[in-house]
Amino acid sequence: MLGPTSTGKTSLAIKLCQEFNGEIVSADSRQVYKFMDIGTGKLPSDPNLKVVKGDGFWDQDGIKIRAYDLALPTANFTVVDYARVAKEETESIIRRGKVPFLVGGTGFYIDVLLGRSPVSNISPDWKFRESLKDISAEELVKKLKLLDPRALESIDKNNPVRLIRALEIAQAEKSSVTKVFKPLSFPTLFIGLTASRNILFRRGDLFVDDLLKRGILQEVEFLIQHGYKNSRPLAGLIYDQFVKFSVGETTLEESLERAKFDTHAYIRRQLTWFNRNTDVTWFNIEKDNLCASVKSHIQSFLDGK
Repeated sequence: MLGPTSTGKTSLAIKLCQEFNGEIVSADSRQVYKFMDIGTGKLPSDPNLKVVKGDGFWDQDGIKIRAYDLALPTANFTVVDYARVAKEETESIIRRGKVPFLVGGTGFYIDVLLGRSPVSNISPDWKFRESLKDISAEELVKKLKLLDPRALESIDKNNPVRLIRALEIAQAEKSSVTKVFKPLSFPTLFIGLTASRNILFRRGDLFVDDLLKRGILQEVEFLIQHGYKNSRPLAGLIYDQFVKFSVGETTLEESLERAKFDTHAYIRRQLTWFNRNTDVTWFNIEKDNLCASVKSHIQSFLDGK
């Protein structure tokens, strides 16, 4: 179950897991980090929903969500690290006679786990990455076009982290990379949640506004006090703007406005990525019969229809 941020993927998946005896495996590149609960959307918006935290999973409303809290924010936790954990969890769910629901908005993580995107055995070159960290995404695209134009066919051109990694691989002169992860090979049903752009942007704005009531400033302050200020996850979506406010670089109004702008851009990138997958059946979250429609679609898949 995939789709842009703030489309209610997890809450719908929990209801469906209750119907189909399922468990959730998160597919979110930020939810793997410990202590980052509010800004990543791990913590449910309903304060009455019972949450029990375990080792690498949360239990929400009686349904386990795997692949949460796998690493500290300072860890070099890669997509391959995620895929290995997610594969193991998915296979465990199936062995126990349950239905696995892979749920999230990080398309690259989903595609690597399911074998739709290749991964490389080339180790990180931190000196090389440092030399590119201040270069714009536009300039990184130009560099990659010179080194490996084919890589541009399957990469988010607005994501500097992905672009630098692609340049790193190309620079290592290993264009035919060695696979280091054997993906899942089970039959897969792709369900996408979406709405009009205006609705998606409005829901993103509401998510950002609600963060203050839910304690995002306190969460960011905790992360800063515990030495995570300069970690990569805190330089990402949502957190970077609230870190800037916390250290006095921006006003709260400026941080909120920028966080909303960044969220809109992220939603556009997510849609671009997911729309490449022609196997996705899309459902409009504005429809009153959303849950029933998705449930019927899943039942048909499980029945082999």
